[in-house]
Amino acid sequence: RADVDRLVSRRRSTGIRHAGLSSDDSFTGNDSMQLQQTLNKNKTVSIRLNYENPLSKKWFVFFGSTLNNVHTDNTLNTLYRRKPDNSMIKNDPLSNQFDFYQRVVSVSAAVRYLFTSNFFFNAGLQQEYANTYFDILNFSDHYRNEYYSTLPYANLTRKWDNGYNVTLSY
Repeated sequence: RADVDRLVSRRRSTGIRHAGLSSDDSFTGNDSMQLQQTLNKNKTVSIRLNYENPLSKKWFVFFGSTLNNVHTDNTLNTLYRRKPDNSMIKNDPLSNQFDFYQRVVSVSAAVRYLFTSNFFFNAGLQQEYANTYFDILNFSDHYRNEYYSTLPYANLTRKWDNGYNVTLSY
């Protein structure tokens, strides 16, 4: 079984208004005013592959893999009001644009033993690789971070016909 999901979202917000600007963005006449506008664009792609095979009536084997890829584009514009002509001027030192990237890849294998159809034991191992970094406009450092993790797991599950269940997990 394979699942593929793609999510794209966009969010614009005006974060900080200081004295001098009304809620409808008109000037109040006060001397000092600063405005921060933020635009976030997120793109996420998720792919999941699963394989299940019965070895007998009591034993099952599972294999799986996932890929999650995230890209977030962040833009922050900070503006101040120039008093003589009431125009909004961009404040470059307080404005920024950067992209954030994250990729997580995992593979897993597990076995299941059925005591009964509603009572079973799972045990497995997942290997995960993650990579994150930033791409900051006009800045050379990307703050890369990579790591591998091995994640063993085990659980004992009891289900009831009314929909309730209890799981003990490690």
